[in-house]
Amino acid sequence: MEDDIPLFLLGGNHLVSACKKLLLEEPNNDLFDSYRFFQVEVFIELTPEEAKLVGNIHSAKNRIKELTFQDQVFQAGGIFLRDSIGDEWKETTTVVLSHLQQKVCKKDSLNVVFSVASYDDSCFAEVERMFALWGKTEFPPKLFKALLGLTSDVVLQHLMRIQTQKDVHLRTTTIKLEKKREMLRKIFMDRTGCATWEEAEDNFEPYTHEVDKFLGN
Repeated sequence: MEDDIPLFLLGGNHLVSACKKLLLEEPNNDLFDSYRFFQVEVFIELTPEEAKLVGNIHSAKNRIKELTFQDQVFQAGGIFLRDSIGDEWKETTTVVLSHLQQKVCKKDSLNVVFSVASYDDSCFAEVERMFALWGKTEFPPKLFKALLGLTSDVVLQHLMRIQTQKDVHLRTTTIKLEKKREMLRKIFMDRTGCATWEEAEDNFEPYTHEVDKFLGN
């Protein structure tokens, strides 16, 4: 193979790094000579998506843990950043995650992953902060499911209030209650012909205070 052809390592990064470290620590130990050479598979003229699939298949074969929600979001986020026009990136993500998990994923089952992966920079920075806070434990997707349908500004406000793992569960409950309250207020305004909740409070007090009784637990 010619020396001036660029090569990209698609899998085995951890193994190569470990062998390099070992050889640096034991440069004269003949027992480790076999680690100086690797048998490799060379793929030519792969598209970026094909290269990603090859890397993912390698990772799946050597994976010792299940793919977490965080892993899915980061995979989808990388694809979204490269190709965010239309919904093609969702199709690509579905294929990539299917290969990575070695099972068929349905696009409809990934709506929460797609939503988080396509957050704007400010919101996604908060997501990365929370994922780091959670560590390697599976992050509960129910928080982001509760955030579906909210504007970026509102999503950011909620995410910034989460500072501990306990906050995730409390904030999820708060979001669900707020969305339910908003829905009940809209029904009340539609039935009474009020344009705003302030108008409803002015004209139908104290009935407006009864709305929260329907929120439940």
